[in-house]
Amino acid sequence: MRVRLRLSTVENVACVLLLTAMSVVVFLQVLFRYVLNSPLVWGEEVSTLLFAWSTFLGSAVAVRQSSHISIDALVTYLPGSVRRSLQSVVDVIVIVLLLIFVKSGIELTLEARTIVTSTLGISQSYVYAAGPVGGVLMLYHYAMKLVGGVRQALPVKGSS
Repeated sequence: MRVRLRLSTVENVACVLLLTAMSVVVFLQVLFRYVLNSPLVWGEEVSTLLFAWSTFLGSAVAVRQSSHISIDALVTYLPGSVRRSLQSVVDVIVIVLLLIFVKSGIELTLEARTIVTSTLGISQSYVYAAGPVGGVLMLYHYAMKLVGGVRQALPVKGSS
């Protein structure tokens, strides 16, 4: 439980810092380009990097909080046990898709090691790594959700 709490804290703080940094960089880009007539050459690459990381870490936070968009118009009319079973099936499907996503993301990240950004001079894999890292975090949260659902569905020992 302490690991989950610490991971949640790290994810939340990272998202706040990334979004704040991205907002500052974009603001500075606008300020320097249109007010000072001297655009920042590195601003776009930094904001792209920050955007990628905030997107995938934010997705993991959304999975943890169960705040992704879902269509539950029909599901709400199902009995509780059927609804929980259906949710478990959906979670397993999402886990399989995330495993494919993480595998492909790792391959893409490794292929991008030799591609260097034009102004920062860093490997493009730093941007691409956001996908697999966020994917692993989403996998963790879906696995915890699935385990919690299974535990909830199991009968309590000693009760008949």
